[in-house]
Amino acid sequence: MKRNLLVLSLIFLVSGCGYKFRPLHPVRSAKADYSEKQEAISLRISRLDEEDLAHCFDGKKAPISMVPLMITIKNESEYAVRVSPRQVSLTLLEYEDVYDRLRSSIMKPGLIGGAIAAGALIYGCSQALDPDQHSGEKVVGAVATAEAALITGGLASEVAKHGNDKFAVDLGRKLFYQERLLPGERITKIMFADKELFKKRFKFTVVFDEKNKEGKRFKPLVFNVKV
Repeated sequence: MKRNLLVLSLIFLVSGCGYKFRPLHPVRSAKADYSEKQEAISLRISRLDEEDLAHCFDGKKAPISMVPLMITIKNESEYAVRVSPRQVSLTLLEYEDVYDRLRSSIMKPGLIGGAIAAGALIYGCSQALDPDQHSGEKVVGAVATAEAALITGGLASEVAKHGNDKFAVDLGRKLFYQERLLPGERITKIMFADKELFKKRFKFTVVFDEKNKEGKRFKPLVFNVKV
């Protein structure tokens, strides 16, 4: 009970006011700029315009210096797979850089530093959880994020001290990072590319995290994306 009260208190502290959380919906085939399926792994990517991104982040606008892309990956194979920004042949922006470029449309100057710290801490700790756990046990939603902060220890006080910005938390939850998808799982995330270095054609690689039934490793799946 005390643990639950701590979690709820932490959520209240990071919530702030005014900003509305909006869930990400999977990229539909009709809206996808790119859609392909290989070896029971499907990838859909949509280049977001100003209106699309504003819907994802409660009205926030992306500056012309970056290109937002929404990705949906579904694993219909018998084996777990891994994906991460390192497997994308684009110059993708890190959390702090994305936050910094978007902050002018959301933050008051006095809150910027603390919000970056809180959001980055939550984003980082969510990735520190056991990668072998089922997606249902992963960090999902604000309550589970706060729970993760308490489990890892040492982060709760930082979040309570600085975390008064909902956008910082929301960005951490939606930004594409390293993910492990078990059979049947699907994720939808947003990645931001630097516009000056952006290429309409790039490679997105998916790596199988298990060996096949004969004990051999699968070859990585390379999606040749064009958006």
